[in-house]
Amino acid sequence: MIALAGAATADEDAAAIWRKNVEDRRVGMAAFAAELASTGQLRSDLDQEMVTDVLWLAMDVRAYNWLVRQRGWSVAQYEDWYVRSVAGTVLAG
Repeated sequence: MIALAGAATADEDAAAIWRKNVEDRRVGMAAFAAELASTGQLRSDLDQEMVTDVLWLAMDVRAYNWLVRQRGWSVAQYEDWYVRSVAGTVLAG
């Protein structure tokens, strides 16, 4: 996916595939946000669209690449960061 993201900057076909991936991830994160909203545990100052944005951004493969591959984080460290960051951002105290 990282290679595709890079290729998307220079190749029209790769860009179309990358856009489809980004859109599909957004649809998936919208479903996840709806599921979270159904629990009643979201912060009251966030609407479902904002929660979708947070989830969508956090699930970008480039974040994993930057932290694990570039910065040397372990997968466990990344998973812990992801869960704490997203939960801390979208869930009520």
